[in-house]
Amino acid sequence: MYDLQALENLFFKKEVTVYRIHTTGDVTGKGFAFGNIDDFMEFVLQQKIHCVFAYEHYDFIEDYLVTEKIIEEEGKRLKDEFLNELMPQIEQYNKQIEKINFDVPAMILLMCIYEAQSFYTILDNNVTKDLIEPKEVFKEICNQNEEKFNEININTKKEIEKLKQELREIVLADNQFLLCTNKDLRMSYAKSLLREKLDAHFQLLKTHWDHYGNGPLYFEAYNFFDMIWNELKQKK
Repeated sequence: MYDLQALENLFFKKEVTVYRIHTTGDVTGKGFAFGNIDDFMEFVLQQKIHCVFAYEHYDFIEDYLVTEKIIEEEGKRLKDEFLNELMPQIEQYNKQIEKINFDVPAMILLMCIYEAQSFYTILDNNVTKDLIEPKEVFKEICNQNEEKFNEININTKKEIEKLKQELREIVLADNQFLLCTNKDLRMSYAKSLLREKLDAHFQLLKTHWDHYGNGPLYFEAYNFFDMIWNELKQKK
């Protein structure tokens, strides 16, 4: 682990002053690189260079956490029950990130000027070496749970079909529905039933219609009530 204070002390013993800088310009694009600190030190001493510039780069924990914003953006097509399955893994991953010491510089660049040319070496502390973008982490977690998603999907579809059958029986037994002789009346009936009269037992069905439309009055729900009406007409 490279520490700038220790490096400053090392150079000071060699009568070389280290100046801390806040920007590097295009050093790595135009300068000459040494592969390690020893070669850089040897060059500085042999050429009797008396000052070295040092730049510290820090990573930020916020750039590696799977945040609520990422979950919202990347998981907007996932149902709530899917996201609930992912949360323990996401929380566990974030706890591992929080254990990393981001107070340590991820990289220290040492640079000197000799005959109008820049020479440098990069000391990497590998703080986030094995980490990937949090968006990719979220996608990986989703992929790991694909089989579980499929299982939830199958069970959810079965439950939705069961609720539809229960709702169908309620509507068929409701004399008020017999008065809904046109589409507008059936839409009004559906709105009243879905938003005001059905209890929490039918929440999954209402959420299903919400998810694929614009509220519980989307066309799939209307089509459901129209199908019941057509069924009644055929029985007459």
